[in-house]
Amino acid sequence: MKYILIALLLLGCVEQPKDLSVHDDIIEQDLYNKQCELNILRELFVAQQHNDEDSFTFFVSEYIRVPRLKLTPEQKKHPRFKKRISDEIIKSGAFMHVRFNYIP
Repeated sequence: MKYILIALLLLGCVEQPKDLSVHDDIIEQDLYNKQCELNILRELFVAQQHNDEDSFTFFVSEYIRVPRLKLTPEQKKHPRFKKRISDEIIKSGAFMHVRFNYIP
């Protein structure tokens, strides 16, 4: 019993890594918003391919409505944080592949 108390005391003194779980909610919201943007970009790409001006106009207005969160540098260190895909990937059309999804 004495050894267990000493072990617990020593473990309590070890500096714990900064708890990133306080940012879980905002990171999840950021990933959700980015996935919404990506889905809309895919719809815009298809509308462009089919010269569908009505769909294109609709999805542009939807794209504008997706909120973009401003994350702190600390929040960007979260293990689940993902950067937005680059303009080059968007222009190439490669973003249509599921490997670019933010949410599996």
